[in-house]
Amino acid sequence: QFPSVPPESLIMCSTIPPSLPPFDAVFANWTLHFIPDLSDRKGYIMDIYAKLREGGLVVLSEKTEQSAAVRSKYHAWKRSQGMTSQQVTTKEEALKGVLVTAKCQWY
Repeated sequence: QFPSVPPESLIMCSTIPPSLPPFDAVFANWTLHFIPDLSDRKGYIMDIYAKLREGGLVVLSEKTEQSAAVRSKYHAWKRSQGMTSQQVTTKEEALKGVLVTAKCQWY
């Protein structure tokens, strides 16, 4: 399925295909919170490391749980960018069960 992968490739998948060659670097930017089950999320991270070439690089940035104070400031920022309070609330409700954060310590 992936006989050869160009050096700079964007690979979008829910599992790491075993047919891929080893990775020199992996950038996972705000992706894991869309894997709701933490054991599946851990498995995904382990799969990345299993495919990583010795000396390879993993850069992981992730959305984590927010305190009420941080969430309030984030919502205020969204409103300052032109979103209405109703839009902020609607988006937050739509993401429940889809965007699942974990505590920062989990990572």
